[in-house]
Amino acid sequence: VHASWSEHGRSGWRRSWIPVALVVASLAIVGAGVYQSRFEFASASDPGQYGQALANSFSSSPQKWVLYPFRVALAPLFASDIYMWLDAIGPALLLLALHVVWVLRSDTAFEEAAVSASAANALRLERMRTRGVSSATVNARTARWTIPLAPTGVPALALVWKNALWLVRTGQVRGLILFPVIAAVLAAVFAGRSQAAELIVVILCFTVAVMILVFGPATMRNDLRGELRRLPVLKTMPLTGRDIMLAEVASSATPTAVMQSLLVAVALFAMAFAPRDPLTTGMRLGALAGAPFFLLGLNLANFTIHNGLALLFPGWVRLGEAGAAGVEMMGQMMLTTILTFSLLALLLVVPALVGAVVYVVLHFPPAAAIATTAIAAGAALAGESWLIMEVLGKSLDKLEPMQVG
Repeated sequence: VHASWSEHGRSGWRRSWIPVALVVASLAIVGAGVYQSRFEFASASDPGQYGQALANSFSSSPQKWVLYPFRVALAPLFASDIYMWLDAIGPALLLLALHVVWVLRSDTAFEEAAVSASAANALRLERMRTRGVSSATVNARTARWTIPLAPTGVPALALVWKNALWLVRTGQVRGLILFPVIAAVLAAVFAGRSQAAELIVVILCFTVAVMILVFGPATMRNDLRGELRRLPVLKTMPLTGRDIMLAEVASSATPTAVMQSLLVAVALFAMAFAPRDPLTTGMRLGALAGAPFFLLGLNLANFTIHNGLALLFPGWVRLGEAGAAGVEMMGQMMLTTILTFSLLALLLVVPALVGAVVYVVLHFPPAAAIATTAIAAGAALAGESWLIMEVLGKSLDKLEPMQVG
């Protein structure tokens, strides 16, 4: 139906009015049933009771008749013995046959959409098999999306704009905000109802934030590592090597820091409802104020190291859209990870000292102390990254395309 709309425009809407009307009516019926069960949802105190309330709502009329096709499709998967499976597989096969008839009676728009989707899926699988640096692709629909860019201003912002547009057109933005949004919804739903659920949200948010620090540079590659093979194009830009390094590092560090900041914010919110909250409200507010600055500085330092390794040792870092596969590449990735985290640990020494000095000298209350210490440490990390980018910029100015290969 979606492909028909894309190909035929308004006439596609007229052709598909029956399934559209059925879907809208079904959603209205299910939504009305859930609304009628709102008091049962409100009384749920843990995820198990919440799921039971949802199951009870879906099992009552008329919701169960609207959801009957889904029950038919899933029934064979939950059969406990061969007899239950034989009873369930007949209606499921009939449902499959009805789908086959519907697909064959549709026009070629569905076939073209299926071919396009198969080609895109094959490309993603091939990149996964070759351990490509990114499985993101830009399709014709997302290519129409853009971000306004002023014709005048700081030239380096054009690189940031281009890399941000890549995030939008490849759908990476959805991945950056999807998990924080889901975690925020769960924290709000179980606020004051289930301490166990809130504790799970806190643990998941902090765990994912740490994992992003470790594995984020491997997936967020809209920086110099993804463009070093286009060095002749970079050389034609009216930018110094330092400006290019700053723009490329900021392009990947900023969205990563934003996602981590959202996760920390959700975790601090859920922590207020978790059992044995170790932080006061003021301390949580201080952490909420200082976390974005510290995380931005931390990611600037982390991505500066990764881009610096790509610039100084291009043979040891995967460049472009795909890389080699095999045990050798796995070993290379492990060595690179150990090296980057060792360098990051060295860069954290000065920010830790700066934060300690700020904490001892200022003697602020706990909330202000947490915020100022985090901000000072983040500023120190950003300063170190700036000095490193100054040195790397000079190396980039001297680098020749033949040296990259």
